[in-house]
Amino acid sequence: RKRMKESDEGRSSFCCCCDWFRLELSRPMFGIDEKNGKQLNLDRSFCTGEYRSYPIILIKLILCGFSVVTFIYGWISYPYPSFYMAYLSYWTLAYKALYTLFSFCVTLFSIRSTSLIVKITWVLYTMASVHGTMVVILYWLTEFKSSYTITYLLIMAHGGVFCIILIDGILVNRVPVRLKHYIFPMIFAILFISWSIAQAFIPVDNPTKDGDDGDESLYNILNWVDSPLSSSIVSILVIFVSFPILTLVYCLISMLGRPYIRTDGDRAANDE
Repeated sequence: RKRMKESDEGRSSFCCCCDWFRLELSRPMFGIDEKNGKQLNLDRSFCTGEYRSYPIILIKLILCGFSVVTFIYGWISYPYPSFYMAYLSYWTLAYKALYTLFSFCVTLFSIRSTSLIVKITWVLYTMASVHGTMVVILYWLTEFKSSYTITYLLIMAHGGVFCIILIDGILVNRVPVRLKHYIFPMIFAILFISWSIAQAFIPVDNPTKDGDDGDESLYNILNWVDSPLSSSIVSILVIFVSFPILTLVYCLISMLGRPYIRTDGDRAANDE
């Protein structure tokens, strides 16, 4: 009987997970209705409307300042400014800077939670967090060498601003990540892969490489000329395995603190 009970509980949990996935994927891209019958409080999720306050504005200004200044400083101080945006690290740094800028503006100007600006902010958070996680993992595991000089830009572009994004999106805001938002990190990842292939075969000279060995690749693990098979495998695993998993992880994290619109029933229950 005990085994049968455990089996029934396991089957029930599995069914609940399937129901949740089905509901999450059938929900509109920016839907606010939840399985529990409640609705997301987007004003609280993005600190706008009645949830706008001067301390929140100040915190977001500081986070935005670090992100935007890091992106601009990195570009103007880069030895080859015209090649700065050739790398995924700096594409992702741009997403992060844009997210914190939009997040700050949403709160500063108390932009309506149903506006296009809020939806763009919503998407930018998913892109910045998912791409940011992969940049941190792949850079420190496959690109970084002990001979590299540790600089402000190296740390901030490959981890520092990523932490700022999580602070803003999870602790200050309460951005409700949706599984359907996976499509946006995927599209921009495919765009970057397409650019890396074009850069390799056109070819576009990589000024950061000395060129003596003929290697013009952007990253060691994306060498389309010498290792097309391994580059293809890495690209497929990142886009179609890692990205969906990371989107799910951030979706589950966001569920822990999702704010909901309080109904008259909720207020009455609290009063009792």
